[in-house]
Amino acid sequence: MSHTSQSPTSLSRLRCDAMRGAAIVGVLWHNFLHVYPGIIKENEETFSPDRAQAMLQVVTHPHADVLAQLGSYFAPFCLAIFLFISGYGLVCSYEGDNPKHQGESAFKFCLRHYLKLLKLLLPVLLLVAVLNQLGSPLAFRFTWRRFVLQALMVTNLMPNEATLFIHGPWWFMGMILQLYIIYRLIIYAPPTANGWRRYGIPIAITLACWALMRFIDPAGHLQQWLHHNAVAHIATFAVGIVTARCVTDVRSGVTSKGRRAIITLLDTQQPKPHGWAVVGWLAVAAGMAVVAVVASLRFATWLWAPLFALTCAIALVRLCPTRLLQPLAWLGKLSAAIYVIHPLLRKALLFRLGNMWLALAVFMLTTLLAAIVYQWLIGKAEQALNRLKK
Repeated sequence: MSHTSQSPTSLSRLRCDAMRGAAIVGVLWHNFLHVYPGIIKENEETFSPDRAQAMLQVVTHPHADVLAQLGSYFAPFCLAIFLFISGYGLVCSYEGDNPKHQGESAFKFCLRHYLKLLKLLLPVLLLVAVLNQLGSPLAFRFTWRRFVLQALMVTNLMPNEATLFIHGPWWFMGMILQLYIIYRLIIYAPPTANGWRRYGIPIAITLACWALMRFIDPAGHLQQWLHHNAVAHIATFAVGIVTARCVTDVRSGVTSKGRRAIITLLDTQQPKPHGWAVVGWLAVAAGMAVVAVVASLRFATWLWAPLFALTCAIALVRLCPTRLLQPLAWLGKLSAAIYVIHPLLRKALLFRLGNMWLALAVFMLTTLLAAIVYQWLIGKAEQALNRLKK
């Protein structure tokens, strides 16, 4: 949803789109498979160390369903990729030399981003309403109150769990809107801001949110509620912001060991790793994946596990050849449409077709085709509205 700089020291747009493409595949994989019997559930919304222990057992003693287990457990970390790129892109778009919508008020910024999300989600919500009127089993637990709450992107704030899960993974839309608002009202810094404003505030907010969750029941409903709101996801979003500001500083001549380390990880203009360098990057990726699981065994470090998984993802993308990045980037450009449309198809295909892998393949293919059509229809609707305005 955000644009990114393409300077030699930053993540290129191609790699950002590729990361989104890989992440949306992970989201589909997880959301479809994790409800099947025998599949290890994610250790995501509430602290469940037994799931991390089961995952370690699978890694050390792999069996026939190891890919399903790995996907089910690790794919929820894909949300960290979306949040990192969102934070990174906001800084590149709104704090650079030529920021978009320069002089725009905080209210207009938040309203514009809300309308962008609503444009994407509203047609699906209307389809759910129609299916409900027709008595279709794909209509979810529909009420008009829940429809309005979801359209306003405030479903996440409701303490009633039944309301929260009315539209499954669409809770992400409200959560990302919360992060946009926090960015514009608190974290945003003009180019002339000092170091505390640019780095201290996002770090302080991250630590404050961690402290809040640290002293709440790890397995309680409040912990789950926080994980459906911005509090639990501020860390990866803030890392994207801080990373983009480091890139900006390096481009302007301000550097340090920490900034140089970040640039080494991000720099997409450097020659592709070869020989032992490839082994080194793979070791970093594998090490971060293991650390993400081990961190999930203790509550205090569980809260930071998405950051380790994010580092693993960036290291893997650093290794990808262009011929692999391009199809992933194409998927990344469809990721928003895929995200909003896939819950309906998931509900239609779950536990169908007899075989889990066959159902997953059909689900992914039909979701991709539906997302292509959905994005095309939204584009045509935008063109029609623009003509009417003129």
